[in-house]
Amino acid sequence: MQEIYMFMDDSGKLTNKENYLVYGGIIFTSQSEKQKFSNQYRAIIKSIRCSYCSERNNFCSKDCVEIKSSKINDNDRRRIINLCKKYKVFSLVVENAKVYSNIMSSKSSKGRYIDYVQKITIKEVLKTLIHDNIIDSSKEIKVCINIDQQTTKSNGYYNLKDSIYEDIKYGIINFNYGVFHAPLFQSDVDVTVNYIDSKKCIAIQAADIIAGTTRRIMYYSELKDKRIQRLQKFNWVIKFFP
Repeated sequence: MQEIYMFMDDSGKLTNKENYLVYGGIIFTSQSEKQKFSNQYRAIIKSIRCSYCSERNNFCSKDCVEIKSSKINDNDRRRIINLCKKYKVFSLVVENAKVYSNIMSSKSSKGRYIDYVQKITIKEVLKTLIHDNIIDSSKEIKVCINIDQQTTKSNGYYNLKDSIYEDIKYGIINFNYGVFHAPLFQSDVDVTVNYIDSKKCIAIQAADIIAGTTRRIMYYSELKDKRIQRLQKFNWVIKFFP
C-alpha cells in the first residue's frame, strides 16, 4: 500500500488586520523517509538549541525550548529550510483581503472557513503528488495527516477526516454551481487525522518553520514573485486561495 505522511501548521490569522493566513508543511512517502528527516532535523536543532535558551550557563534543566519560526534567526532558518527542501514541501496562502466580508464578520463562519481551507490544502497536496507521479491514483493508499494541536474551530460542525475521505474517494458536488468534482483515487483509501503537540513532534516543528517562512516571503512584496519562482524550482508547492 502507498503511504503519505503529511505534517501541517499555520502562520498568521484570518483577520482584516493581517494580509495573509498560511498553511505549510512537509510530506513523506514512507516511515523510513520520515525517520531519516527526523534524524537530520534533530542534528540541526541539537547544534543550535542552546543559543535560544534563557537558562544560565551553569544550570541546565534539559527542558529545551521549542524553536519557533517567529523567533529563529535567519542563518538557522536557512539551515532548516535547506534541509526541508530536500523533501516535498508545501504552502497554501490565504489572501485575507479576497475573503468574502460575510465570512470575515462572523466568528463561526471564520471557523468553518479555516476548516475548509485545511481540507483544500490537503487535497491540493494530494493532487500535486498524483500529477508529479509520486503516488498512483489507481492504487490503494494510506493518508496520515498530522496537524499542530488545536481545538475544532467550527464547534463540531466539521469533521476533517470524514470530509477528506468523502472528497478524495467519492468526489463532491458543488450544488451552487452544479459542478461535480471527481474523486482523486479509484482504489481503497485509508485516512487518519491526528492533532499533535508540536513540542513532541519534529516534523510539526518543521511545518511551523515552513509556514512562517512562506508568510515572511509574502510580506517582501517587491521580491515576492521572484522568491516564489525560486522556491518552486525546489520541492516547494505554493498555492493561493481563494
